Amino acid sequence: MPLLDHFRPPIVHKGSWDGFHGGWPMTTVMDLCKSLPEQYAAEPRVHLGKNFEVDVCTFDVEGETGSGSRPFGSGPATATWAPPEPTLTLELDPTEIYKYEVLIFDQQRGSELVAAIELVSPANKDRPETRQAFVSKCAALLQKKICVSIVDLVTVKHFNLYCEVLIETERFFTTDERRWTQI
Repeated sequence: MPLLDHFRPPIVHKGSWDGFHGGWPMTTVMDLCKSLPEQYAAEPRVHLGKNFEVDVCTFDVEGETGSGSRPFGSGPATATWAPPEPTLTLELDPTEIYKYEVLIFDQQRGSELVAAIELVSPANKDRPETRQAFVSKCAALLQKKICVSIVDLVTVKHFNLYCEVLIETERFFTTDERRWTQI
């Protein structure tokens, strides 16, 4: 299967990244289950966070006057439209972002988490605080001696999350004769 860039033409115009990304964890699990030893189980995890998108307003521009209206400056003044007060106000945590991952558990050790495949989304790279949240999550998994694979196909945001995870984990680990030992 060819690796396609979902952020650039012609692919960007054929479907959304979210549509592709949302199906990826389950497809990965289906393929993993064919080759994992019986003691392991893989599960997809998709968390869409608490992000909201609001359509504030739209308007139709046909020339300067709009459709069916009088030219600006002619006739009496009219009242200015004031938008209504919001019916709901929410405080959002910017680090509460979409999470797409595959978790692998060892059934013989009481369903202990042993590996994670973290799928990077554009939201993981769009702000410093979301990049730090992703890096901290991966570093925390590594600190618990959980194998972590990062899959980053986001080509429009130029941040190297692999290097940032390595820098973060240097605080916790040092090499000692081919073994990772906690400082």
